Amino acid sequence: MSADMSEPAQPIAASDGVSEADKPILLMSYLPLLSALAYAKAGQNDYLRWHARQGMALTGCYLGWGIAASLVVAAGEWIVGPRFAAFLTTLGLLGGLGLLALSVYAVLKAFEPCRWRIPLVSSLADKF
Repeated sequence: MSADMSEPAQPIAASDGVSEADKPILLMSYLPLLSALAYAKAGQNDYLRWHARQGMALTGCYLGWGIAASLVVAAGEWIVGPRFAAFLTTLGLLGGLGLLALSVYAVLKAFEPCRWRIPLVSSLADKF
């Protein structure tokens, strides 16, 4: 089991609350392809930069999942047939919806304020 899964969310001190000006940046942090812009806009704010890095790692997961799902569906259709490809497409869509749910939950936790470490994704984010 990875260390990320056993670590609880890290609440931020009350004096470090999320201002209204920070909320759009936090939202952009978890929108695919906008997380790099959120990182640039975060400036020296460590809390915003942390969420933007985690959002960039989650965007990488979105892209990786999309590419892998497309390849598996294409291979499934070629090897087994169109019905199996439809099944694999459904699984791919469910995985994409799961990533979307992670993004929504991460935004809600960021607004609390809290540094919720997304399992596996946060270990990628820690590397940059």
